[in-house]
Amino acid sequence: MKSTFTGVKIHVFSVLLFFLWSSVLFSQTTTFNYTGAVQTFTAPSTGPYSFEAWGASGWTGSSAGGKGGYVTGTYNLTAGQIINVYVGGVGFAASNSVASGGGWNGGGNGYAWSNATNAGGGGGGASDIRVGGTALGDRVLVAGGGGGSNNNGGATGGHGG
Repeated sequence: MKSTFTGVKIHVFSVLLFFLWSSVLFSQTTTFNYTGAVQTFTAPSTGPYSFEAWGASGWTGSSAGGKGGYVTGTYNLTAGQIINVYVGGVGFAASNSVASGGGWNGGGNGYAWSNATNAGGGGGGASDIRVGGTALGDRVLVAGGGGGSNNNGGATGGHGG
């Protein structure tokens, strides 16, 4: 079942050792939602971090827009390390006779002819985690956005990967 959530969740699992070999498990989840801008996360401790990301949905006209993809993974971070979090934006309707409507963070543009009955919409933006910088090559985890649909009927958007 496809989720309608768009965003990124970071799960922190750390094992703290005490005297006499007893241990306690600490768990924390940080959720990032769409803002239209890059967000940051600073690792509170060294160790493995579990990530989940959902890409944004494409625009829905008279046909359904595609749902964003889902991805999960684990990455080792050091205490104080800062990562960049990009949460994709939902695609929107294209303007008359202009290619537009792509969601923030890479959503593809749709096209709308001069009448609204043939309007197309943009694809949703990807959600991703970038380590070591903000360039596309710094991505370590990406959930693709869904495809936009149109108002003609029968042209649904594909789901993201």
